[in-house]
Amino acid sequence: MGLVVEICFWLTLLVVAAHGWELADPSWERVRLENGTHIPVESVDDGVRLSSSERVYKGADIKSIKEFPYLVGIFLRRGKQVGYVCTGTVVDRHVVLTAAHCFDDSVPNSQYEVCYASANLANKNLRKCTRVKTRKVQHNFAKQDATGPFDIALLRTKNPIRSPRTQIAKVDFRVSSTKGERDGHLIGFGVTESGPSASIWDGRLRYLPAKHRPMAQCSKYKDQKYFQCARSNRKNGKGGSCSGDSGSPLVEGPKKDPKKHRVIGVLSWAFRENNSKVSCTERGTAYAKLSQPEHKKFLLAAMKALGGKFKTA
Repeated sequence: MGLVVEICFWLTLLVVAAHGWELADPSWERVRLENGTHIPVESVDDGVRLSSSERVYKGADIKSIKEFPYLVGIFLRRGKQVGYVCTGTVVDRHVVLTAAHCFDDSVPNSQYEVCYASANLANKNLRKCTRVKTRKVQHNFAKQDATGPFDIALLRTKNPIRSPRTQIAKVDFRVSSTKGERDGHLIGFGVTESGPSASIWDGRLRYLPAKHRPMAQCSKYKDQKYFQCARSNRKNGKGGSCSGDSGSPLVEGPKKDPKKHRVIGVLSWAFRENNSKVSCTERGTAYAKLSQPEHKKFLLAAMKALGGKFKTA
């Protein structure tokens, strides 16, 4: 019996190797990348300057928003207090695609705002902002299910998202866009680590070359069909997503040509080592697949209800 078990074990390894999968690590757990409602914006606006060594969490600063001109930041305004929440994608002049878990049902839409047209949203003089008028979330989304499906949302803004530095992203609903081993980009306005356990929000947009492929750790869950897993494509495997990157897109296409970029997923949750308290992870992240039939059906209906129209690949 022991021989049979051993043979089965090695056959499993061969199958995993043949598919390019990564083995599951029992020390990992699935968690939502905490949204950024606790991240104060005023401390940055009031002139805190950061050294260049503190600005990057193993990703690269975006020199100009024109590299990813469809990326926006979502903020929560309570009186004079402003907090950064999540990242989003412009998919219509009035509509932003992001994650459902970014929002608190008890908070009115008007307290959320979308800021855009800058790769440094901490600079009030560079960013443009508009309030959120309404939002659409799939009715089956359960916020208490930390890694459940339907973690996608559409926001309609009060004013059009319009600037020479902003463009509408193409979305890719094709099933073929999430098959096989592919290259892409992880992008977001999230925090960056400044020490072993500390994190800061400096308002900067960052990107990381990514590889999205089947990972054994992702494939073992019953709801895996809803997600596309991705992680750093660097040779050393360094870099990953952080708090505040939630809602950001998984993008395919040549980095130097934004008009050819295609959004295939929305950042929902990430792996981290059990009981880890850090705000960033290199263990891989999961994106809600736009090609998943239930996600696609919801998004098309929600966009129609909001009076907008997707640009599709």
